[in-house]
Order: sequence, then C-alpha cells, then structure tokens
Amino acid sequence: MPEARRHHYVPIFLLTPWTIDGVLHGYWWNERKGTLDCKKKGPRAFCNVVDLFTLKYHKAGRDALEAGFFQKIDEQGAAVRDHLVADGMTGLSEDQRIEFARLLFSLDIRRKDTVERLRSMKQVYANGFDSDEQLRTWFKENGYEGLPSEWAEKTLGSLEDRALLGIQKLVDNEIVGSRLINAHWGVAQIGPRDGTFVLSDRPLIRV
Repeated sequence: MPEARRHHYVPIFLLTPWTIDGVLHGYWWNERKGTLDCKKKGPRAFCNVVDLFTLKYHKAGRDALEAGFFQKIDEQGAAVRDHLVADGMTGLSEDQRIEFARLLFSLDIRRKDTVERLRSMKQVYANGFDSDEQLRTWFKENGYEGLPSEWAEKTLGSLEDRALLGIQKLVDNEIVGSRLINAHWGVAQIGPRDGTFVLSDRPLIRV
C-alpha cells in the first residue's frame, strides 16, 4: 500500500457534516487582496499538511502515526460522537468515554505547531548526549571520535522519530485523562435562535 503523505490535523469525520452536496465551503480573509475568499472542495482538501507525521523509519511504515495511531483514534471517536448526537449520555460506557477523551487530546496535540515542537526535541536529545562529559570520555577511551549523538543516531535510530513518537504518550495522558473521563459530561443542543457554530481548524475549545 502507498504511504499516506497528506496528514489531517482535523479529522475528516468532523469536517464532513459541514459539507453541502459533498463540498466544503472554506472561507478565509485574504489579507493581500483585502477580500473574503472561498475554497470549495471535498473535506479531504482541508486541514491537512503533507508529511506532518511522517517518520524516517517505522516497521509499520513511515506513515504509522497517520495511518495507524490517529486513524484508530478517529474511527473510535467518530462512533462515540455519533452516539452522543443520537442518544446523548444514555448508555455511554467507560470505554467510550476513554475513546472520546483520546480524540479530544489528539485534536490539540496533532496540530502543526505542536508537532514542530516535538520534532525540535531531537536537538534537545542530541545536546543531552553531547554535553555529558562522562559519556564523551567513555566514547573517546573506546576509540570513537564522533559525537555521542551521532553514535546514538546510527545505533538507536532517528532521534527525531523518537521525539515525534512521544505524541502517543501525550494523547494517552493518564493524569489529565482520568480527570476528564471522570468529569460530568453533557450534550448541549443549540437552538435556531442560539447563534451559530463555525468549525475552524480549531474544533476543540478549551477554557
């Protein structure tokens, strides 16, 4: 199977309900022209970045985060969303609460700026190796002339991949997650006179 390179930071299932005849109308203010512009395409064309989560190497494929980790989160989250819309909290299980909490965490953590910060942790790891005097001395005594970080990159694998794979631990945050799962949940119905919701590329609002 070809690797997925277009990675969505807003799941397609959240975009699809806003389509008209399968087309999403995406509006934004064009500062250069001073006009309100509109992009009309299918939901797959929105809220994505090429190679956002691409790894240098992974046994499940370089798109393991997009095609495996996030895809499962989105599938489970979509099923819970459908349950909440149809039946509210009635019959919602603990497992479903966990699945929906994982979806909520992922909406923040898979954003481009967060992913870029995680990738930059590669340098933090490298600096940690290279600033350790004991480690540098041991390498020198054992005939290795390069930097410890260079050895780590060759022997342990990509430091950038290790940093990016940390995204999974951020999604499965047990401390914050347990508070969310055990909190009071409810579903609010927005009436025709209560104003409107606009889905931007930040579908999760945290106070």
